[in-house]
Amino acid sequence: MDTFFGILAILFWSTNVAFARSLTEQIGLLTSGAVLFLLGGLFSLIYMIWSHKGLGFLRQSSKKYLFGCGTLFVVNTISLQAAIGLSASRSQTVIVGLINYLWPVLSLWFSLFILGKKAKVYLPVGIALAFGGMWLASTRGEVLNAQEVFQPANLVIYGFALTAAVTWGLYSNLSRKWAGAQDSGSVPVFLLASGILLGITRLLISEPWAPTGSMGLELGYMVIFPTMLAYIFWDAAMRKGRMILVVSLSYFIPLVSTVISALRLGVPLGVEIWAAALMIVGGAYICRTAVIEA
Repeated sequence: MDTFFGILAILFWSTNVAFARSLTEQIGLLTSGAVLFLLGGLFSLIYMIWSHKGLGFLRQSSKKYLFGCGTLFVVNTISLQAAIGLSASRSQTVIVGLINYLWPVLSLWFSLFILGKKAKVYLPVGIALAFGGMWLASTRGEVLNAQEVFQPANLVIYGFALTAAVTWGLYSNLSRKWAGAQDSGSVPVFLLASGILLGITRLLISEPWAPTGSMGLELGYMVIFPTMLAYIFWDAAMRKGRMILVVSLSYFIPLVSTVISALRLGVPLGVEIWAAALMIVGGAYICRTAVIEA
């Protein structure tokens, strides 16, 4: 059942970039992030307290998992939120999404060192193909203009996206290593911590407010599915499910997310973006076949 939950998390996350960008445009980067993670954390914490009849699920969490994975979780959510919100255009948001979706490849790569998985000799081919897709998405197939590529604003945006990918790859492995024996995780606390940090920052920085009629529905969807349920389901799959199988299925997120983002944000996608998505999926698939699940 935990493996099935992981598959649901993949489907929910495929819609994340498009709707997160839409909310950011309406109520701001910090406001949308704070509301999503605070509500998602609060609702899931209430459920966990009810189902476990108290906060016992926290006492069974190891300090490494609670503080180590908790820190990675917060850094990941804030980095991805920042990358999406700071993107100069909706087109750049799609690119940010593709860079972030390098995390399945990184999850498999980190599993070699963290979980002691074995790999075949062609693993570097898959890694190179996936990172080539990231590079193609970032440059959009154009001849590189060093001055443009290394503009501080672009470096910051793509740096946030890459940070999100790295931290989620680490989280997926370390949650298995440090909390694989636990009956439940501490995702509600991680969500609340992210929301509180974003909320405090929001109090110090003003943001524009231009909500539309669809904001309520978008907000409700994001709180329940890509935020609350997806993170809880993924944590359960990484701790108790068939980790390598679930991670391998997540390779299709870039393609599904690209389609959804294009439809929701009205972004015309060039051949190079589709090629980049296919390269990332193909590279991740090669990595999957190269990693031996023991």
